[in-house]
Amino acid sequence: MEHYDAFISYRRTDLHTAEVIRMKLETKGVHCFMDKHAITGGEEWEQMLYENIQLAPNFICILTEDATKQAVQLAQSRTKDYFRQEVKKALDCRRDGKRILSVLCNAYRFPNRWDDDMPQEIRRLKRLQAIEFIDTEMDASIERIITDMKDLTPISNRIQYRTDGEGFIEDVLDSGLSVTTGCFMFHAGADWFKEAPRRDKLERLVSGGTKLRVLLNTKEAAMILAQHMTHPGLRYTSFEDSISDWISFSKYNPEQVEVRISSIPILRRMYMFSGDDPKHQIMRVSYYTYQGMDVKKNCCQILSAEQNKEYFTLYQNEFEYLWDKAADV
Repeated sequence: MEHYDAFISYRRTDLHTAEVIRMKLETKGVHCFMDKHAITGGEEWEQMLYENIQLAPNFICILTEDATKQAVQLAQSRTKDYFRQEVKKALDCRRDGKRILSVLCNAYRFPNRWDDDMPQEIRRLKRLQAIEFIDTEMDASIERIITDMKDLTPISNRIQYRTDGEGFIEDVLDSGLSVTTGCFMFHAGADWFKEAPRRDKLERLVSGGTKLRVLLNTKEAAMILAQHMTHPGLRYTSFEDSISDWISFSKYNPEQVEVRISSIPILRRMYMFSGDDPKHQIMRVSYYTYQGMDVKKNCCQILSAEQNKEYFTLYQNEFEYLWDKAADV
C-alpha cells in the first residue's frame, strides 16, 4: 500500500480549501491522502479511508463554520456522517501516536460554547492545539502545518526513478526541494536542446535562482566510450554543436550558468542538486553500459546526502575533481 505522510479530512463544501492545502503541502514534499485523488473506481473506498487514517502518521482536519454546522444537522437527522467517522477513527488512533491537526479555515474559530447537539468527536478537537489557516498568509500557514507534523518521509524519497535526466529534474522542480546549485556531467548533453520542453526545464532552474555548473567532454575524450554506444542507423548531434549549444546557454545566463570541457573521459551521466540543508541535496547517476540504443538499459541510482552520505560524497568529489581539471570555455 502506498505510504502517505498525512490524511486530509474535509467536507465536500470545503473541497476547494482542502485542494489548496493538499497542493501546497505536496509541493513541499508532504505526500497527502485525499479521497478524491487516492481512491479510484472499483476500490472499496470506505475500507481505504479507515486504513489510511490508521497508517498515516498525521491527520489533517479541515474545520470551517459550515463543517461544524453540518455535524449538528446530520446528528439531529441521524444521518451517517463520514467526516465525523473519520475524526472518530483518528481520535481512536491517538493512543498509537497519531498527530491530529485541526486546521481552522475561512476565519473559523472554536465557539466558547458548543451547540447541545454537537457530536462528542467534534467537541474533542477543541482540546487539541489548532492551526489557523490564513489566506493572506498562506505560505506561513503551510509552514506551520509542516512544522507541527511528525514522521514525515524524507523529501528526497519523493523523487521517483526515471529513465532520463529530464524526468529527474522535473521531479526536483516539483518536489519542494530548496536547491541553490546544480551540477551536470555528461559527454555532450545534446538532448537538452532538441525539444522545447527540455529547454524550458533548464530555464525554470536558472530563473528560479539555481546556479548550474555543466561539465562536458572533448570530442576525443568522449569518443573513447561513445564509439561503442552509437547506433549505425541514427544521426547524432555533433560534439562541436552540443558544446556550442551549452556555451550559448551560458552566455545567455552568464550569472547562473558556467560550462567547462574535460579531456578526461566521463564514465557516467550525473545530475546533482545541492542546498544549505543536507535534506535538499540529491543526485541522479546513470552508468553507461555500452547499450546506448536503449537508455532504459543504463544502470541508474538516485542518492541523497541525507540517506546515502558516503556514496553521495564519493560522486560529489569525483565531479569536483574533474571540474577542477577541466578547461573554461
